[in-house]
Amino acid sequence: MDAAQILIYLVSALRQGGTPYLHDISGSVAVLDSHGWTALMFLAPSWVLQVSLFASCALLLWRSRLGVYLAYVQMPLRLMVLMPSVPFALMLVRPLDVAPTSLLVLSGCLLLLVELLKLGMLRRELRPVSSAGINARKGSACGI
Repeated sequence: MDAAQILIYLVSALRQGGTPYLHDISGSVAVLDSHGWTALMFLAPSWVLQVSLFASCALLLWRSRLGVYLAYVQMPLRLMVLMPSVPFALMLVRPLDVAPTSLLVLSGCLLLLVELLKLGMLRRELRPVSSAGINARKGSACGI
């Protein structure tokens, strides 16, 4: 999903005529110039998350436990910047014809649900596998 998130960002930036990441960096500098360093509290989590997406993408593809831990660290950042782990999730509520407040609540609930589901999947990934389970899987793979 991190790879999909990166790809969606790249395609979106190119469609809008900007250079991915460079355009956003210059925009961030402009925000810092106009609003001062207090804007850094809002910009920093977003940039940390963006950079960590590349690391977690690579680590998870390599099936490294570090990728799982990094995904845990990303969760609060994702909630802060409203970027769900499943990049298409918030598109589900966009077409709904409801009051803006209701749409915000639905989006927040969907974001929390997606992150809780991811938390469950990550916990399952970190669970130690018993040697009996490994031997049983080896035996079934051999046709025993």
